[in-house]
Amino acid sequence: MDHTLAVLPFLSAPLVTTPHDMVLLTLFGAGQLGLGLALFAYGAPHLPAAQTALLNALEPILGPLWVWMVIGERPSDATLIGGAVVLAALLVHTLDGLKRR
Repeated sequence: MDHTLAVLPFLSAPLVTTPHDMVLLTLFGAGQLGLGLALFAYGAPHLPAAQTALLNALEPILGPLWVWMVIGERPSDATLIGGAVVLAALLVHTLDGLKRR
């Protein structure tokens, strides 16, 4: 609670969100976030735990890529390298699972 009080003077004025912004925030919360998590929760029991964890790791990787594609904000080199490492791990794990079948 004491941290919240410390940043209180730096917060913007309350209720400055426009109705248009509220619609976008609602769509994000219910659509992208809510639907995505519901689908992930539905599919997770049907996959091995390691693959579920790796798929879950894709969310923070794909976020900057969507921003790059839509808005044009280029991620840093470290972000791209880290994302490539996680994608490579997912690819190796998936190929290994296919080879074992």
